[in-house]
Amino acid sequence: MKLRSLVLVTVAMLGCTASSQTSHQTETCIQVLKDVAGCDDFWVKVHAVEYLIESGFREDADALIKTGLASFQNEPQKRIGYWRASYLNAGHEAEKQGWLDRIKRAYLDTTGPDRIHAAETLAKLSYSFLHFGPNPVQNDQAGGGVLADFVRWGMALPKEPSQPVAYDSLLTGVRSKNQTSRKLAAYALGFIGTLPAHQWPVLAQAALDEPDQSEAAAYLLSTAYALSPTPVEKQADVLNRIRQRLLALQNSDRKADRIELCRALARKGIAEDVSLLLRYLSLENRIETVSDTTELVHARDHPQNLDVQAAAAYALLQLEKRARSADI
Repeated sequence: MKLRSLVLVTVAMLGCTASSQTSHQTETCIQVLKDVAGCDDFWVKVHAVEYLIESGFREDADALIKTGLASFQNEPQKRIGYWRASYLNAGHEAEKQGWLDRIKRAYLDTTGPDRIHAAETLAKLSYSFLHFGPNPVQNDQAGGGVLADFVRWGMALPKEPSQPVAYDSLLTGVRSKNQTSRKLAAYALGFIGTLPAHQWPVLAQAALDEPDQSEAAAYLLSTAYALSPTPVEKQADVLNRIRQRLLALQNSDRKADRIELCRALARKGIAEDVSLLLRYLSLENRIETVSDTTELVHARDHPQNLDVQAAAAYALLQLEKRARSADI
């Protein structure tokens, strides 16, 4: 069955039993992710594969890594995406260590072309930069820019599992005067996935203070919503304001805004959010104009829309998983 038909079936299932609906919706989401992983945009492919891995569909991901990503294993920067996906899907610790070592070498090669991508990936994989010596970490911190922001993330990660995350460092980042630093600090907290309840108000206030037009707003709002403490009685009003500003991004022309909305709903969405995600999944609600050009994006298979579509598929899979465990 073609994707369009699958999506229409999924929407129709809203009127059927919950178990039947879930089955069809899961099939639709998996097919969307597999189709997006077959597109021509490398990083969109990587994201779709990673969503499959995180959702537990490792065999599908393995086939897509071999057929869609392996050919980039010698191409600077893109090879980091291939190594990252391979690490995430590796079945044995020795295999994972092999992929991790490649990424570490790429970061430590101070004249290499992969350092920013490698630093971001190491942080995403929860590898603490405290394992590295003072060089090149100190130089990267002093050098500023996005590399310094990724190093801040990596330095906040504990060297040992029993040690705490350096949340204060990242919360300092979300209050930075630099928009990119605020964005990446929020992004880092979202990936770490935890924040002590007593520190959440700092993040929440930073999110509410961020102007709507800022590129950091979606990241701050998404992470503040996703990491909101439970129960939320004392912070209910603040959380509702964050949720409403987050939902207002659903028609944004910025791909990142829509993806951050999906990421937040994957973590803390509720049943009424399904219709929003289905409109992304079916490409009914798609970006029409690329924000930094005058190019129209009417094509359903434009990478920006496919990236959002994959994020929506992932969010729906996560919502289904939570529904099965009675979390929504």
